[in-house]
Amino acid sequence: LLKYERDAIRRFDVVSLVSDTDRTFLLDGGQADHVLTCSNGVDLSTLPYHERPESGRVIAFIGNVTSAQNFDACVHFAEDLLPALRAKYGVSFRVVGKIYEAQAEDLRKYDGVEVTGLVESVADAVKDAVIGVCPVRLGAGVQNKVLEYMALGIPTITSTIGLEGLAAQPEKDLLVADTVDEYLQAVGRLLNDRGFALGLARQGRRYVEQHHDWDVMIRPLRERIAKVLEGRVG
Repeated sequence: LLKYERDAIRRFDVVSLVSDTDRTFLLDGGQADHVLTCSNGVDLSTLPYHERPESGRVIAFIGNVTSAQNFDACVHFAEDLLPALRAKYGVSFRVVGKIYEAQAEDLRKYDGVEVTGLVESVADAVKDAVIGVCPVRLGAGVQNKVLEYMALGIPTITSTIGLEGLAAQPEKDLLVADTVDEYLQAVGRLLNDRGFALGLARQGRRYVEQHHDWDVMIRPLRERIAKVLEGRVG
């Protein structure tokens, strides 16, 4: 697959990748002017910002859980992280997004896990969520769920892998945690320090507006395609 992807890059006039991490990997550290980095964007009109309830205890996960990396992330959170978080903070875990019924049944076996499946409005499904998590252990590129949390004003905790491809700054735009102890500390800060949680949520929304609005993200790609087409017409 790697050989195919690297060969494909040489066959096109313009190539767009979603992160510098992917670009560096596929070019093996080399340079190619026709390869652009255009990160993922979000439709802010469908992701309205609102401040989270003070007394909430719902931790949300948004994503297509039929994918291997997202299902693994949910099982990892429910099995390895949630028991300690429930014991200390009384939180629950809500999984929102496409999922096979067998997967949903597996997740519901864990104490404190709710699975919604597909919903008409993601924003409505997580309106009472006070934290959004991205505990992915597999994958590359940009995690859209992180962008959606921040757009909605949900204070975000992501794994180190989930942060790859983003320019978001830990402690300013979001929090990073991988271990049980790190999650206990991060969740405690967000639940117990209202001012910190609000500040993180507001800065997260600001980050998405500045760096991941779709119109801004795809502008360089549109401009490069226009130049290629102009050259061919000429």
